[in-house]
Amino acid sequence: MGLFGGSEDTLLGRIGLANNLDEPTPAFNRRQTILGLCISFLIVSWLCVGFRLYARFHVIKSPGWDDLFVVLSLITMTIGKIAVALATNHGMGQHIILLSKTQIATYQQTFYVANATYSMSTALIKISLLLQYTRLYHPSSSLHKTCRFLILFTALWGIAYSIMAWVPCVPVSSYWEQIYHYDDPLFEPANCYAYGSQLVSVFKATYESHAAVNMALDLLVMGLPVPLYFQIGTPLKTKMALVGILVMGAFVNLFAMWRFITMVQHKSCTEPTFDPTWYGSVSIVMAALETSAACICASIPIFWRNMIDSASEILGHIFVTKEVKVTTQNRLDAGFRDSGWNTKYCSGNRNASGDAGGKGGMNMGVLELGMGARQHRGFHDLDEMNKHRGSGSGGEEVDELEMGRKFTRTSTSGSRETRSQEGYDGHTSAAETEIARTWMDWATTGQEQNQGQRDDQQQRSMDLRLSRIKSFEEWTFSK
Repeated sequence: MGLFGGSEDTLLGRIGLANNLDEPTPAFNRRQTILGLCISFLIVSWLCVGFRLYARFHVIKSPGWDDLFVVLSLITMTIGKIAVALATNHGMGQHIILLSKTQIATYQQTFYVANATYSMSTALIKISLLLQYTRLYHPSSSLHKTCRFLILFTALWGIAYSIMAWVPCVPVSSYWEQIYHYDDPLFEPANCYAYGSQLVSVFKATYESHAAVNMALDLLVMGLPVPLYFQIGTPLKTKMALVGILVMGAFVNLFAMWRFITMVQHKSCTEPTFDPTWYGSVSIVMAALETSAACICASIPIFWRNMIDSASEILGHIFVTKEVKVTTQNRLDAGFRDSGWNTKYCSGNRNASGDAGGKGGMNMGVLELGMGARQHRGFHDLDEMNKHRGSGSGGEEVDELEMGRKFTRTSTSGSRETRSQEGYDGHTSAAETEIARTWMDWATTGQEQNQGQRDDQQQRSMDLRLSRIKSFEEWTFSK
């Protein structure tokens, strides 16, 4: 028989049934811990929901029903946390047998509000998340239908347990006034059920069933976005966002599981003795943290992207966005020897004909560059160059410098006229300009170093290269 008499099958009969005064005080039974966790999580929840509403109404300009339900959840959750904070002044975290009847009755009043608002807020936040998911899936998809089914189920579940929490007894005041009349033989017990039942079996089944269904719904809600991660074509940023949502959802489920485990461990505060102010502190704090974490998890994906973009615009000037490496190269040496454009021809001609081959190799480097940019028409006037080369074969000296200048003028200015005649509308490319400059440099150097020193071997090599240029010109124009 307990301290207040009665059967062990009733709650009052189990008060003081066992001595648990020597148990160490858990961290969640300390007032500073309870207030610190509840207040900090509440502030973060209000900030996240505020940012969410700002993003939906002023940035995206697309509010929805999910925003309404998250606000309702936040309001009920705030009322519940205020009740929890007040409960710390009326025996929460202490042994019930050390409290007076007035303290027990006042604690029951604060717990009544906290429990009822928790039943509402946990259902409202789940409905908000499910409504948010309906925006992600096509109305005809199976996942969209699953979301709608879970919305209906969660709504019915929340309504049922909220009614039982708000009206545990008839009249409701009997829920916290029974402690005053436990030893009055003339007192007629009120009609109480579920959360207000005095039977241990009914009381325990009500709390544990709610906690079990709540935990299962949390797992389902967390797992609904997972198929998007494995869907083909999902962007990497979306996948990273889904990973973040799953991580935050894991914290919500952690609090729900923790609460369920503590309730099962002490059989809803009835084992080894009925001591709700002592054994119920952990479950109450976990419930408060669970609803706050759920509000945060539901709000961050809405405003986080806009916040990052705004921060990047404001602070972008202090971040390094690009790094460049500046290098310099000799135009002739690096442009033609190192790049590999004329390796084959320069090396072969230089070995075959010495200095003359070196100059001829540079000429073939021009040819290779032209082949690399065959869509350009830089060799349009090479017919005239071939004519000059043909006249040189008869023994006349060819003015290569003048030829280079003429080719430069043709490549840089006359190419536009040629293209317009052929129906090609464009501008002189960088490749054509480089060809002209290289030819000019080669012609100038060749005149200074080799004027008057050509021999028959050089002339044959030059004729061979010109025939290749002529063939390339014909092939280019045919294209």
